[in-house]
Amino acid sequence: VSTQSTGVPEGPILLSPDSLLRALKDEVILKRPHIFKIRCLSDIKSLFGENSSPFYAGFGNRTSDSKSYQAVGIPKHRVYIINHRGEIYTENSLVQHCTYAEIYDANEVYFPPLHIAHTRAGEEIVEEEFLAQNFWRTEIVEFDEEDLVL
Repeated sequence: VSTQSTGVPEGPILLSPDSLLRALKDEVILKRPHIFKIRCLSDIKSLFGENSSPFYAGFGNRTSDSKSYQAVGIPKHRVYIINHRGEIYTENSLVQHCTYAEIYDANEVYFPPLHIAHTRAGEEIVEEEFLAQNFWRTEIVEFDEEDLVL
């Protein structure tokens, strides 16, 4: 997948841990494509130990992909959905969208390098609440209709 000369990095191809018929049943008949993806991602995550995760962000083209990534611990603000026009957005941001090229140009904003991460108790961490995409994000306020004053 690419936009002009910029594309996603090369990587492994994950094949179904199930039979073709079971995968087809989950995906097409039961309309639960996230079940397969959650199983695959959980299997990969288990290879890294109980308190560790190899995942930082996830890209997908359906809301079921978002559900899958969140099930393995990727926060909602780091799950990127790609629409049919090739625009990339997060589930909690209806207005902000970008392209692969824009993410590439600002990759240190989206994916901060660990060598500049802060250290706490000997463990490297990224202070995500201070990243621009989180710090300036306003939370959606929920209210009841009876709270409205006409």
